[in-house]
Amino acid sequence: MLSKFKRTPMKDKKILTNSEFQIMHHLWNLPHQSGYAGDILKCYEEPKPAYTTIATFLKILVQKGFIKSTKKDGKIFYTPRITRAQYAEIALGEIKTYYFEDSKMDMLLFFVRQSNLSQEEKEQLIQSIQNA
Repeated sequence: MLSKFKRTPMKDKKILTNSEFQIMHHLWNLPHQSGYAGDILKCYEEPKPAYTTIATFLKILVQKGFIKSTKKDGKIFYTPRITRAQYAEIALGEIKTYYFEDSKMDMLLFFVRQSNLSQEEKEQLIQSIQNA
């Protein structure tokens, strides 16, 4: 029965859209994990989005608190306020809450069952869990 489930719309949380995540992905992968809009634009394959599109998403990410902006040489320089690992923790936490009723075990079992692990991989997973 759906009514018993805790339903928190993911849009209310700090979850990135696909386009926002692409920007963050490129920013995290820049040499110093920082750069200008043009540096991020260079990371895209053809057909590249418009520069103004990148600038708009960067502004949104600043407003959401995922990146900070500073003026350097008359241009805006962007730096992430969150690491990729920190974001993964937030996103997986939302998935755990939304899809698995806050159960770490149910979420882990779902991924184990879906991944068709070999016997060797299962043994490595068991060993990793025991060592954790």
